[in-house]
Amino acid sequence: MTLRPTTVDALIVALWGFAVGFWLWGSGLDIALQEWLYVNYNQAFNDTMRWLGQLSLGRTQIWGLVGIGGLCALYYGGLYGLGRAVKLTVLQWSAWLRGKTGWLQEWAETPAFTRITFTALGVMVVNGVLQVLAKCLIGRPRPKEWLWNGTDPYLPHPFGTDSAFWSLPSGHASSTFVLAVWLALAFPRWRLPILSVATLMACSRFLAVTPHYLGDVVAGVALGTAVALWVWGRTRD
Repeated sequence: MTLRPTTVDALIVALWGFAVGFWLWGSGLDIALQEWLYVNYNQAFNDTMRWLGQLSLGRTQIWGLVGIGGLCALYYGGLYGLGRAVKLTVLQWSAWLRGKTGWLQEWAETPAFTRITFTALGVMVVNGVLQVLAKCLIGRPRPKEWLWNGTDPYLPHPFGTDSAFWSLPSGHASSTFVLAVWLALAFPRWRLPILSVATLMACSRFLAVTPHYLGDVVAGVALGTAVALWVWGRTRD
């Protein structure tokens, strides 16, 4: 059976995720967890988590998609195949933006992995815009502002452009899960390893001291999942 999530399904996922994220913030549980990690700091563990965090950076993942999708297109069609894949990606997103569902007929002869990875770029752009808007609107201080600068961890600073107050949602967790859920939907046989790796990468953002709280990661995971479900549900035949 093909999964066809609706807009309501995506909204429920996002709302629940943000509700849990705000609850963890308001209750102080994720603040207490970050304080415990800070007190029990371990250099090797922290460095490993920060390295995983770099892998979950949206820019890193986008370049990875471009590289993998491009190599796949080159392998199956040479330079012509690569050019065709880029052209079809633009046409596909243009069709989706005009309200048309499903894949273009021209994609039929293109390997699924090329098709999925290239169109995932657009999904990540949609997610990126939404998570930046959410960060600006909420204005939660990052752990370092509280631990190092004495900023009130419960006091938001909304409508700001200072990234020091862009803690919730976690952009790394959001970009990781929008890509992971998109790929898991496209390749269900691989969903367990894909989502397992994504979970580890997302958790690294609060396990490394100062980048994010647990609540930020929960909200980011929910946002990325919701965006992937929403786009996927709107683009099936």
